[in-house]
Amino acid sequence: MISFLYRIGCYLALSCGLYYLWSRAYRWIWERRIKGEVEVAPTLGRLLTRMSEFYWTPDGPQQLWDAIGYPRSLETGGDCDEFAAWCCSAGRDGVIDTGGVRWVPVGILSVPWRGGGHNVALFVEEWLAGHVRAGIRGSGLPALAHVSNTGWHPGFNNIRDVAFDVARRAGEVPMAFSLVSPDLKTRISYQWIGGEG
Repeated sequence: MISFLYRIGCYLALSCGLYYLWSRAYRWIWERRIKGEVEVAPTLGRLLTRMSEFYWTPDGPQQLWDAIGYPRSLETGGDCDEFAAWCCSAGRDGVIDTGGVRWVPVGILSVPWRGGGHNVALFVEEWLAGHVRAGIRGSGLPALAHVSNTGWHPGFNNIRDVAFDVARRAGEVPMAFSLVSPDLKTRISYQWIGGEG
C-alpha cells in the first residue's frame, strides 16, 4: 500500500507537474522581485568556486517544505532546488572543464526516494546541446554530468544512471526521476523506477 501511495505521489508531483506548477507559483508569489539570470560562469572551476560561496538552508513553511526558487534566490541561501536552478542559469552559455570539454545544462533533474529526494542540474557535452532529450542517447553520444551542492559528477551514459548516482550518494535507491527545463515549464523526461536497486 505504501509503495502504491509513493507511486501516486511521484506521478502527481513529477509526471503531472504539480511540483513544478507549485514552484512556479511560489516564484511568482514570493520571488518575482529577484527574477532574472545570474552571472555566467564560463568555466567549470568558476562555477564550482562561485557555488561554494553560497550556503545550504532547508526549505520551510513558506515553500510548503519544498519549492524550486529562482536562481538568484540562492544568493540568500537555498537547498538543492536553488543550487540546481543556479547551476543551470550560471552555466547557460556552457562551461569548459579542465580537459577542454564544453558542458551545457539540459535542465533540473528531480530524484525522489522514500523519505527524501534531491535536485541536480543535468549537463550534457556540447555537441548534443541542441538535442534536449539527452536521456534517449545511443552509444557513442556524449556523456552526462550532474552538479548541485554535492559537487560535479560527470561520466554517465543516460539519465537513469544519473538518478541512481544521485540517490546512491545519499545511501538511497531512487523511486523515479523527472527532468524539467530550467524555467520549469517543460517536462523533458519522467520515469518510475520503484525504489528497487
